Amino acid sequence: MLITLLFLVSHQRSGSHFLKEALRGPNYLALPEVFHPAPTELPEFEEWLFKPFHDSLLRAEPLRWGKPDGIAQASELFLDRLRDQSVERTALADIKFNQLHIDEGWWSQPSSTPRLVHKIASMGKIIFLRRRNLLRAIISGWQATRSGVWHNRTGTAAQVNLTVDVDNLLREVNGMEQGLAAVEGWLSQSSDSVLHVHYEDLFDARSLACNPRSFDRIAAFAGLPSGLDWRPSMRKIETRSLIDVVENIDELREAISATRYAGMLD
Repeated sequence: MLITLLFLVSHQRSGSHFLKEALRGPNYLALPEVFHPAPTELPEFEEWLFKPFHDSLLRAEPLRWGKPDGIAQASELFLDRLRDQSVERTALADIKFNQLHIDEGWWSQPSSTPRLVHKIASMGKIIFLRRRNLLRAIISGWQATRSGVWHNRTGTAAQVNLTVDVDNLLREVNGMEQGLAAVEGWLSQSSDSVLHVHYEDLFDARSLACNPRSFDRIAAFAGLPSGLDWRPSMRKIETRSLIDVVENIDELREAISATRYAGMLD
């Protein structure tokens, strides 16, 4: 009996959908954000999502399963069910890094390793996906919010220019940087079962096509076929430099000129 449950831990706008759709293999199943608080993938993935699972427990025993300890137990039961449902499959479950404290409260113990991290590390391999350019990650999210387009499969998505609140942008980037550093520290305790991947390495720098070396490495780690012709259906929405995207680029450039973020204005 083959059970392969993998976890993709990433932040928003890190290319998680692109990576999941590019991988292929017999009985490979790319799952959505399994701990998303308001999943939209129902009913196709209902049995693979935490919220409907937890809702069913709450309907039966609201006092037991609504408390923090109950949520923690429910999340572990849910992951056990994911493992059981992954028989004869290779399932890749998407978990955003700010969902790792789902059963404890992110704000209460920001430096402690979440129980969820210990659980997933004991169950399967983890792909940790992040962007080097965090300015781009934040601005990409703002562009998607403005346009309503979060993913692109046509290659013709409208490009959006923004005037950014520089102070807010720097707060967001600094918060994401701290959060990712915390996650990296947590995952370092399970280094043998964690593969670190950067968004920028998924693409060939010139053609923006899939970088076969990166995808072969990910596929081998996941136990999936490598050496394929990597052609996912998704396309990059924004290919321009941030210099061409941000309307108040001079203000932003001046604000970050003496910071570690200066090199992110590609």
